Amino acid sequence: MQLLSEITGISESKIKEDIRDYKFFLDTYQAYKKLHPKFEVEIVDLKTDPFWRMFKAAFEFRGEKTSPTEILRITTADDFTTTSLLEGDLFARIVQLVFEAAIVTEKVNTRNVLADVEGNYWRKP
Repeated sequence: MQLLSEITGISESKIKEDIRDYKFFLDTYQAYKKLHPKFEVEIVDLKTDPFWRMFKAAFEFRGEKTSPTEILRITTADDFTTTSLLEGDLFARIVQLVFEAAIVTEKVNTRNVLADVEGNYWRKP
C-alpha cells in the first residue's frame, strides 16, 4: 500500500477504504445476480452513490443519531471483506434490500438514508 500511496499521492487509509468499499459492492452485486439471474446490468453501468449513502450517512434511530456502521455492527477483515456482528444472515438480507432499493428499483437516492429503505426493521413508522 505504501508504494501505491507514494505513486498516486493518495493516503494509504484512503486506498484501503476504496478497496474495502469496492470489494463490498462487488460481493453484494455478485450475490444479487446469483439470486436474480435476470438482472443483467453490468457493474460498470451502475450508479453506486445511492448505495454508498445508505451505509455512510447517519440517521435517527430510537431518538438518537447513529451511523449505519454502528447499527449494522459492520466490521472489516484483513482481506477487506465487509462483515457484520449481527446474528445469522440478517446483515446479508439488509444489504440485499439496500442494493435492490438503491440500484435495481432506484427507490432511494443520495437524499435518503438507511432508515428510508423499505423492509428493514429500523424503518420509520
